[in-house]
Amino acid sequence: MEESRWLREHVEDEELSLLFTAVGDDLRRAIEYVMDRAARRSAVERSLLELLELAVNENLDDTYGSVWISLILGELQCRNAIPIFLRALGSGDEVLRDAAVDALRRIGEPAFDAVMKALEENREEEFELACYAALEGAGAWEHPYLLEEIRDFLLERIRNSELSAPALEAAALALARLGDRRAIEPIRSLLVERFGNINPALRDAVEMLEENREGIPLPSRLSSWEDRLEWITGEAFDVVPRGRKNAKPKRRRPSTPFTA
Repeated sequence: MEESRWLREHVEDEELSLLFTAVGDDLRRAIEYVMDRAARRSAVERSLLELLELAVNENLDDTYGSVWISLILGELQCRNAIPIFLRALGSGDEVLRDAAVDALRRIGEPAFDAVMKALEENREEEFELACYAALEGAGAWEHPYLLEEIRDFLLERIRNSELSAPALEAAALALARLGDRRAIEPIRSLLVERFGNINPALRDAVEMLEENREGIPLPSRLSSWEDRLEWITGEAFDVVPRGRKNAKPKRRRPSTPFTA
């Protein structure tokens, strides 16, 4: 039987290796220390980028190492990580995908621009849904021109694209959370003409926008990395059964979203 491959086997830096082994307060301190080093030394940032790329491209990881790396690079608003995070949006690893969404939201304008461009080229459903979730993060930025650009983009997709039902629902809810009241009539028309007036998500989107008379984004903030760490580590690792040295701990999806 082929032995399991571990991402930690590619880590040469002792401090970086703690991202794969430390738990509890030790893990929090390790993330804080690595984050500080990466902010001051480009070589450390490059190592993190290489590890994340390896994890995404080869589906190679153990425990939550790549998630902690995503958290760090997102916190540092690392633009060089944007292409890797975009690939992670299509990952079958839900926890890593959510971490990439959060990181893209935190990076801001250049990440949103890249997400919109990628959406024009990739129509895979899981990727598309993750992209809409990332674009919702524009509501947390005090950047009116960016907000309008994203609203225009989403509204155009609803009006002119043959989206799948899940993608249409996600785009409509994103517009509702971003407070774009121009979307009320297009969404209502789709609800009636395409779904026979039976689609709870589209109904919710219309109701949210009708109630939001000021047309402002719903209250949103980018949560601290400490909060996101706490949400995940509540049940981050399964115990590896005895006698299975090479067994990889399974991931569990966080019970709380990354972004409050």
